[in-house]
Amino acid sequence: MQSYDVFRRTKEKKVSRKEEYEKEYSDSKVGGKSFFPNIIFKDTVAALLVLFAILGLAIFRGAPLEAQADPTNTAYAPRPEWYFLFLFEALKYFPGSLEWVAALGLPIAGIGVLVLLPFLDRSKLRHAFNRPIVTAIGVLSVLGMGYLTYASATAPTIVGAASADQGGKLLPIERAGKAVFQDRRCSVCHNVAGIGGKIGPDLTTVGRRLDATALIKHLKEPQRTGATAAMPDYQFTDPEVLELVSYLLTLKKAPPPMTLAQAGKATFNIFCNTCHPGANAGAGPKISGGEFHRKFATDDALAKLVRGGTTGGMPSFNDTALSDEQLSAIIAYLRTLK
Repeated sequence: MQSYDVFRRTKEKKVSRKEEYEKEYSDSKVGGKSFFPNIIFKDTVAALLVLFAILGLAIFRGAPLEAQADPTNTAYAPRPEWYFLFLFEALKYFPGSLEWVAALGLPIAGIGVLVLLPFLDRSKLRHAFNRPIVTAIGVLSVLGMGYLTYASATAPTIVGAASADQGGKLLPIERAGKAVFQDRRCSVCHNVAGIGGKIGPDLTTVGRRLDATALIKHLKEPQRTGATAAMPDYQFTDPEVLELVSYLLTLKKAPPPMTLAQAGKATFNIFCNTCHPGANAGAGPKISGGEFHRKFATDDALAKLVRGGTTGGMPSFNDTALSDEQLSAIIAYLRTLK
């Protein structure tokens, strides 16, 4: 009996609040102000204040722009603005071919919910406690976005090691030298911070070991310098030598280490990307996706393919051209592309 009385009083209280609200709403409509020009004037003033605030920030603070984009900088870690960090973080939960779910599916679903909300929720009650389902969805969405934003903002940024370009602060002549280094495929023989071949000497700290004179002499007369007698004479032009030396002198210390898959991606770009651009079909077949990984289900099968090559197609990569560590890194990267 007592529980029934509590239920009845609660119901009467809700009905009473609803009647009070409808009376207040009706009174406000009778004695309220017209939309034009009163409400329009207030909206205009508010919009102008926001506009002037944005103009003031743009004039006196400026946009926080970074250095000019460098397409040869493989060490740069791009990150979106803070208000997109939650989507950026969500990509970690949808790897490989499922990235579209986070990048496209979640935003469309969120916008769809907002568009359909007026049709799905027809309640006349405004108080959040009287609309528990909608309130719970809203609170959980905000908490989820907040958590993902915080996780992305506090996650360590792992920078690639292939270029060692001092955080993307290379001078134009140094960037040009880096482009020559990549165009002439120097990484096939030379290792830079764990990325590249093992045939030639490690260049990770070459800028600390050799001066400009020694580097110029070696590039112009590689067969006459005893350090790397096997290096062919590439007939570098004088501008190319100057650019290459400028870049090599920046290689003085190794950047932070990468994960195995990240190292594999950088190594893949050196040895494999020409025939399999982005792991897609090019001169060679597509080597990503479920069909490829079902065919080569084990790491041993993939390693055998790389080491042995294919008849009339893919060349073989022995342990001199590609070390076991580099092969393991490439396989780890390919496994992220299922």
